Amino acid sequence: MSALQKLSGFELKKIESELQDLVDSKVDKIYVLAKKDLLFNFHKTGVGKKALRIILPNLLYFTNRKYQPPQNPPGFCTFLRKYLDNSRLRSVEMVNGERILDFTFETKDEKFHLFFEFFDKGNAILTDEKLKIKSPLENQNWADRTIRGGVDYVYPKKDFNLFNLDFETFKKNIQDEILKSLTLLGIGKEYSVDILKRVKLDPKSKNLTDDELEQVFNSVKKTLAMKSDCSVYGNRLFVTEVSSLKGKEFTKYPTISEGFDSLIEPVQVDINEKANQKTAKLQKIIAMQTERKTELETQSALDQRKGELLYENYPLVSDILLQINTARKKLSWDEIKEKLKGHKIIKKIDSAKGIITIELE
Repeated sequence: MSALQKLSGFELKKIESELQDLVDSKVDKIYVLAKKDLLFNFHKTGVGKKALRIILPNLLYFTNRKYQPPQNPPGFCTFLRKYLDNSRLRSVEMVNGERILDFTFETKDEKFHLFFEFFDKGNAILTDEKLKIKSPLENQNWADRTIRGGVDYVYPKKDFNLFNLDFETFKKNIQDEILKSLTLLGIGKEYSVDILKRVKLDPKSKNLTDDELEQVFNSVKKTLAMKSDCSVYGNRLFVTEVSSLKGKEFTKYPTISEGFDSLIEPVQVDINEKANQKTAKLQKIIAMQTERKTELETQSALDQRKGELLYENYPLVSDILLQINTARKKLSWDEIKEKLKGHKIIKKIDSAKGIITIELE
């Protein structure tokens, strides 16, 4: 799948229904396959094992594929294992119609919430029972909310819930072309097109009458109530029947998860990746040290030769220093420099640093 499908609120609601099979399962193992690619292994008595893959901020689904996780788990993975290993999943709920799923886990002594956000950059946030954030997958900041450890988890502000919508609230949120408005409600473009076809309205219609809006509202309710009917066409999955698939070849799947599992390539994890990175780092250090060793050996040989020249010409160097010290009692540095212009041995005088540069053969 070249580009991962990003779930609408409507599609996430349908997946929430499938996830109810996980309730009361025990967390067996947690993996982070890549930065925002998580895998939870669950076990439920009488049912067996189930693996849930979460790819943020796009989607989540049950998978039957086998994955080779990294040998060294990332810090967030270790953190989740510390609190959630062997816990029980007590509920999975969509939050206020937003693209957020709240997984509630329970241990012998505590309860935790793990929120998965499927919008913007996506995130996973572990909180305690009172919604105090213990740690997010990554810190994030917005004008109205902050995601980081130690603060309260706050939901995004939203004045409606798509799945508990009355007509007046619906009318208030239809502010533009009708298709665009329905899409922004969280229904998804393809499903919104079908909603409008059902009531024979142009998708670009604006300023609808109350009667027209009521027809659209009832059509929306009908779509939201439809049973899941998973179809895959190309690289796109649909959770209910859509008219855009008529006359096209598509594949049906019993569940949404099976549809996604057929679409998405398994993540390829190089189990030697860490070792290769360490080897490359060591090789770089060795190369730098070898280069530095050569530089030091060259400098050492040069310093040794300078010492030999000073030893061989000690009487001459000593006499030069004596003459300059004597002249310094009567003359300024500028006067001394002027007198020494063109000197065969003394090439430079740095009075500020007290350095005299001489040339010896």
